[in-house]
Amino acid sequence: MNLLQSIKMAWKSIIGAKVRSLLTMLGIIIGVSSVIILVSVGQGTTSQITSQLEGLGTDLLTVNIMGRGNTTSLSLDEAMDLGQIEGVKAVSPIISGSVTAKKGTINDTVSVEGIVPSYEQVQNFHVQSGRFILDLDNDFRMKVALIGTETANTFLEPKIQLVRRFN
Repeated sequence: MNLLQSIKMAWKSIIGAKVRSLLTMLGIIIGVSSVIILVSVGQGTTSQITSQLEGLGTDLLTVNIMGRGNTTSLSLDEAMDLGQIEGVKAVSPIISGSVTAKKGTINDTVSVEGIVPSYEQVQNFHVQSGRFILDLDNDFRMKVALIGTETANTFLEPKIQLVRRFN
């Protein structure tokens, strides 16, 4: 039996059972489409999770200490001593909370984080204007703060510039 005769027989069988052939083709199309869609969703999810993990940094470890009392917390000196461990580049302890800030008649609740100068390096954080906290500020317990743009807009008066128009 030659190839041409085989093709003619197959075509006659397909034409003879049109409904069965249609359903078979439909099943194959749906099956292949389902596999393609599932693989695409899987790869998309994998790439999204990978990009989120890369955003965290491959060498960043965050430790949260929760609880009450002296036995479940670290002092600043104890936290900074963790930087002496081999393989640790930098340590940046953070204590956070929220406070009500007030200036004149303006009250607002703002988030507060107590940080050390190494925060800038560890978190890859840079200030937009001004300077970052220095070791000197902590050593002398200086009353300095970094404030966010929203807090600055709320509590600091914008600089008013007078423009004189000439006719």
